[in-house]
Amino acid sequence: STKVKRYDEEDQEVGIKLDAESIRPHHATLFADPASGVKLSSGAEGAALWVNGDPVNFGDAPVVLQHGARVIFGSDFVFRFVDPRAKKEPTRKSRVSDMGEVIDWQYAMSELSRKNGVDVEAEIQKERERLSAEMSKREAELADEQKQLEERMAQERQEYEKKIQELKTKAGTGADSQKLQEEQQQKQSVLSKFASRLDQQRQRAQWVRSAFAAGKDARFELDVRLSRQQMAALQPRLVEANRIAASSGIRVKYGFHLLDAIDPRARKEGEDVEDEKLAPKRLLLQIKVDNSNKNGSQLWSLQKFQDRYEKMTAFANGKGNTRGGTSHDEDHDMALFWDEMDHVLVGTAAIGLTPLLKLNAVKEYVTLKHFSGEVSGAVEVTMAMEVKQSASNKDVSDLKGQKVVGTISFGRLSHHGQNWSSFFVRFSWFDTDGRMEHMSNAVQAADLKHSFTFEQECNESFLKFLEEGVMAIQIRAYEKGKAAGEVQSLK
Repeated sequence: STKVKRYDEEDQEVGIKLDAESIRPHHATLFADPASGVKLSSGAEGAALWVNGDPVNFGDAPVVLQHGARVIFGSDFVFRFVDPRAKKEPTRKSRVSDMGEVIDWQYAMSELSRKNGVDVEAEIQKERERLSAEMSKREAELADEQKQLEERMAQERQEYEKKIQELKTKAGTGADSQKLQEEQQQKQSVLSKFASRLDQQRQRAQWVRSAFAAGKDARFELDVRLSRQQMAALQPRLVEANRIAASSGIRVKYGFHLLDAIDPRARKEGEDVEDEKLAPKRLLLQIKVDNSNKNGSQLWSLQKFQDRYEKMTAFANGKGNTRGGTSHDEDHDMALFWDEMDHVLVGTAAIGLTPLLKLNAVKEYVTLKHFSGEVSGAVEVTMAMEVKQSASNKDVSDLKGQKVVGTISFGRLSHHGQNWSSFFVRFSWFDTDGRMEHMSNAVQAADLKHSFTFEQECNESFLKFLEEGVMAIQIRAYEKGKAAGEVQSLK
């Protein structure tokens, strides 16, 4: 037999040694059985071990590894088992599934996600369908508006033609001739206004379609590819976090959540809010945390989830007595998996930052959405940035190495639903690496009146953040009578 274990420079025992926190000191054991071939069993309680997407738990009977089997150790290592004694077959057959898919790392991750309810492609498809539904709805609204205008235009034409005909049938007097001329001029003026409005409506509909298509074909697709890579890299940890929570009796489940973000580059000055909603979109991947005991959900940044995941694995290692065993406080344990809060999420949003690269000011009324995707309100966001010492050219290349100062402000807030007592905003920035650690004070008015100022040297990391990054926003609220220390906080 051969042990699969965590790498330890002081360990002299021969074995397969893997260097990662997700690997237990004795993670698994491989057995060579002359009759059935190579078998694999778990070496410790709570050791994350998967064969072809199915879990191998401690105490279960050893699993026989078939030629080409996908074996995942912890949340960092994926192997394809090759049995040299297997019947010689064309190389392609052991590396290609029955459906013609190449059996590689991506295949193993997809298999793991399908069997454990963390389906990467399903989440991406869901987001595409949602955006397409938004587009279809808006196109239907525009078509209906255009139809109403055309009907009103036809009705006005009939009314004026009727009046003109009545004047023509009367005895021709100078007064009547003057009245006829005035009616004809008024008819032409009204119809011209309707025609102008129809042209504007058609142009707006055409812009909505082209902007939406451009967003799908350009930045949106880049974000889809990035989100797919992020989800593929994180899904073993997500599956393992769910397993640790379930084995600890904690009814919390983690999943992916795609948040669509506004891309301010797509804006046309003077466009109305409805059309702005369908401008090219960005995507931001977050982790959704569902608590069946609390009947509630939370959104975590990827960085926050990874911070917590490291603590979860350390907790699981201690609980499994692989490091001597420790006692745990239940409330403290729960805090690893779920954040107890006395405030609730009103809505979440995100916004791209590219206009700041050109030192352009941005003012957006950003739509807030709930976990379900339903609109829950909107918040006014303004952004501005300038070079500390004026530059002759505002090109991105000139910003490199220069110091800039800027302000992010949150203003008017509208919301649907409950009767909350006060609101505040949480948001991410360059210095938090995606974590929403910046926040405002709670206010009772419908204006957050919060400004965040920053001063930064334009190094490659910061410029890349402005070009590719997204600022995540959460509007949160205290429910009346439920906020401990709320009065003091407001004071």
